[in-house]
Amino acid sequence: MKWVYPNQIWSFDEKGCVYLTFDDGPHPEITPWLLDYLKAENIIATFFLLGEQVDKYPELVQSIRENGHDIGNHGHKHLGLGEVSSDAYFENYELGKRFQTINYFRPPYGRMNKSMALRIGEKSKLAMWSWLSYDFDLEIPSSVIIRKLEKQIRQGDILVFHENEHTEKRLETLLPKVVEAIKSKGLQFNKFP
Repeated sequence: MKWVYPNQIWSFDEKGCVYLTFDDGPHPEITPWLLDYLKAENIIATFFLLGEQVDKYPELVQSIRENGHDIGNHGHKHLGLGEVSSDAYFENYELGKRFQTINYFRPPYGRMNKSMALRIGEKSKLAMWSWLSYDFDLEIPSSVIIRKLEKQIRQGDILVFHENEHTEKRLETLLPKVVEAIKSKGLQFNKFP
């Protein structure tokens, strides 16, 4: 995919760093826990929020900002490009821009066609990822995710986790193990450039 869509950002060149991101929030149970955990670990992350969630939980958005984290755009609703017309998809992107603190857009499901990537890419940087946690897939044991991370994670990687009903119970046990594994590799967490 990196070669098909060269304008999309899949990783960064910063040495010794990785980039922790969370999609789909804010979430009333997960986000407060995440903010406390990240603060205790002295980690800065990037939250790709959904506008409809922002409308429900504006106080959580304020907490994300107050804790020094960045907010990117994940759209107003979690729409896939094939679910709506191109114009409706673009409007969904535009609605999501109103609360972001950095000019990055992550497409829901990570899917965009070339024309939409070009259209949105004229206005925002397109943030993808190089390491997907699969935290939403409860059939994949956490131990498998950790082993995958230990073998695959490299400096510059953008990691994706999710704040939604599928990860609500799992994230609290999985994320600390991931953070420990990353720190054991001598890597630090950084903000998007």
